[in-house]
Amino acid sequence: MNKHKLIAFTMVFLLVGGLASCTPTRHNSQRDFRTVSSYLDFVNSNARIGSEAGDVYAQVASEIFNAESTPEYATIDEALDAMLAGESDAVLASGGFVRQLLRSERSSSFSYLAIPADVFINESGPIFHDSELRDAYNSWYQQAVADGTWNEMVNRWLHGNQPRGEEIPSFDFPSTKGVLKVADTGSYPPLSYLDDQGHMIGFGIEAASRFALDQGMGLEVQQMLYDDIIPAVESGAIDMSACVFSTLATRDQDLIFGDPGVFMQAVLVIPRQPLH
Repeated sequence: MNKHKLIAFTMVFLLVGGLASCTPTRHNSQRDFRTVSSYLDFVNSNARIGSEAGDVYAQVASEIFNAESTPEYATIDEALDAMLAGESDAVLASGGFVRQLLRSERSSSFSYLAIPADVFINESGPIFHDSELRDAYNSWYQQAVADGTWNEMVNRWLHGNQPRGEEIPSFDFPSTKGVLKVADTGSYPPLSYLDDQGHMIGFGIEAASRFALDQGMGLEVQQMLYDDIIPAVESGAIDMSACVFSTLATRDQDLIFGDPGVFMQAVLVIPRQPLH
C-alpha cells in the first residue's frame, strides 16, 4: 500500500472551522501581523516562531519560515503563555498538540493556520531494539491496515472525542512467548495518557497491545519521559516504543523504525485579534 493511501487511513484531521482565517495581535514584533491570513505571511518575516518540543518541529519551523530562533515548548500551556506574553509570535505544532488546545477553555483565544500537506506532513512510527521485532511489527501492521483494524483504531482515538469506558477495548494476554516491554510518556492524548485509575491508554497503547497479542506475548508498559525512551530502546531495557517518533527528524542515532503509521498535519497557532 502506498504512502498516499496510508495517509487516508491515518491523517489526524483538525476539525476546526476557519482554519485559514485569522487576525492575530502582536505587541513587540518587528512586523504588524494583524492582516495575516496564511502561514505564508510568516515566511521570511522575522517573526519569532516557537515550536512544539520534540524531534522535528523546531527543525521544520526553521526550514519553512527561515526563523532565526525557534524556542521549543514542552506543553501546550507553556506555548500559549509564551505567545500571550509576547515572547513568540506563533508556535508550530502537530495536529495532536493542537487537539489538546481545542479541548481547552483557551481555544477561542487563538487562531490556526494549517500547513498544507504538500509542504509538510510529519510521518512517525515506533522504534525497536532489534530488526527482528521490527519486521514482525511491520508484518502485523500491514495486516492491520489490510483488514481494517488500523483504520478502526484511527477512528476510535484520532477522530472525534476520546473514547471512554467500554469504548476502549481490553485484551487478555496469553504470555506464552514472553513479555513485550514498551514505553510511552502517558502525557500526549490521544496517543497516550492516563485514565482515572492511572492506567496508560491511548492510540499507541492499543497498537502495542494488539501487536503483543498477535505475537502471543504479554505486555508491560512503562511510563517514561519522551527523551528517555530512545536510550531505553537502544539499550534493550525496552523492546519498542509505544509512542511514535518522526522519521523525518535529523538525529545522531541510527534508529530502527517500524513502518510509519501516523501522518500528522502541522499547524501554526497564533493569538486571535480581539474584537473592537
